[in-house]
Amino acid sequence: MFGIIGVITIVLSVFLSGTIPWHNGILRHMESRFLSIDHPVESSFIERYSYLGTIYESGNSGCYFYVGEIRETTLPKEELAQIYEQVKVTLFGYSEVFAVRVAFAEDWPSLIMDQPIYEWLEKHQESDINTADLVYVVYITRNDRSWFGDYRCWD
Repeated sequence: MFGIIGVITIVLSVFLSGTIPWHNGILRHMESRFLSIDHPVESSFIERYSYLGTIYESGNSGCYFYVGEIRETTLPKEELAQIYEQVKVTLFGYSEVFAVRVAFAEDWPSLIMDQPIYEWLEKHQESDINTADLVYVVYITRNDRSWFGDYRCWD
């Protein structure tokens, strides 16, 4: 009796959490590579975030990784977008290359609510930090289509 329960417990544990260490490692590596980004001198750091889990509105289970930070700048929106358009982040050598993305706080209400950047900007909007400068999120994202082995990624 105990043998069957033990086997079922092991199978369920692997099914629901077997890839957690792998996914945590990917997120940590993304975080460390994100720190290598050269930001414009005219920008300043506000807060750093990361996210690992599913995105419910997508209708697909899978692991979504987001690493980013909220920053502010005196630069115009268009110039800032052009600067980051040229920036790429590589993971695991050159096997994966990610474009750096930018979202602006003034566009916050029109962003997809299910994305982590929406929540990050919402937290910023609710904070007492007021600035006349342009506030934005700069981030990288990755999607592993399989949720297998990580309950955080199961929809």
